Amino acid sequence: MFGEDNVQKIKNNPLSNSIVSRRIKYMSVDIETTINERIKKSPFFSIQVDESTDVSDLSILLVTARYLNVNELEENLLLCYLLSKRCTGEDIFNVIQGYICENEMDWTKCCGACTDGGKSTSGCYKGLRGRIKIVVPHVTWSLCCIHRQSLAVKSLPDSLKELLNQSVKVVNFIKASSTNTQLFKFLCGDMGSLHTTLLLHAEVRWLFRGHVLTRLFELRHEFLMFFEDHSFTLSSKFYESEWLKQLAYLSDIFLEINKLNLGLQNHYITIFKVTDKIKSMITKLNFWESYIKKPV
Repeated sequence: MFGEDNVQKIKNNPLSNSIVSRRIKYMSVDIETTINERIKKSPFFSIQVDESTDVSDLSILLVTARYLNVNELEENLLLCYLLSKRCTGEDIFNVIQGYICENEMDWTKCCGACTDGGKSTSGCYKGLRGRIKIVVPHVTWSLCCIHRQSLAVKSLPDSLKELLNQSVKVVNFIKASSTNTQLFKFLCGDMGSLHTTLLLHAEVRWLFRGHVLTRLFELRHEFLMFFEDHSFTLSSKFYESEWLKQLAYLSDIFLEINKLNLGLQNHYITIFKVTDKIKSMITKLNFWESYIKKPV
């Protein structure tokens, strides 16, 4: 690539086969040591624990720590560990406990722990929550806000639950077939639509609910045209005004909750900002409710 004149210059460079990987390892060790030292100096710290399975069926434990560094809150990844055997509350606690003891951190400085709604992490007796309480009785436990709202959707009225399921079936009818996907894309292009593709709904991705429903409502006229040439059991729903009203309602509510969720997700957000955003959302909901009940 460089010619014969530069061959000797390249040979004189003291490079080995592992120098890049070795330097990456040195950098990661230095970053980990710096974070651990800052946590030790901090008067308190909190942790957020998440255990999930990736696409290769490996259970990964992620622990994020928030601490005080020179009068400023910092948030960094503390631990990433592969759970090769079981994923019980005891196993998760032993991994975190072993890491904290190995790096000589003080458990008593832990003031808060945030987890999802899984039994292995939120259980008050055998779960991670209960085991941390034994070591640090004063620790405050909280449930992840996104998981909290994901659980709230299970208490929706039956009619809205059914509408959500029907919306997913409509989207899957098109997305599950490459032919239907292409035909729907060409139809949207011919009609000059803002969108030409649909979004897939995923149960674990709460923020996607609002986007899926909004896209479905915005393309309701395109669906009417598409189902004229394709028989589908739910095609008649797009002629029902009540069904469309409920779809628009769910779309708007989910998008507003999504905005709140995104506003709560920030590395340096404080309890004061979170409280203001939540109070503002509650005020909006009360106002909308009173406006709906107001006689025309």
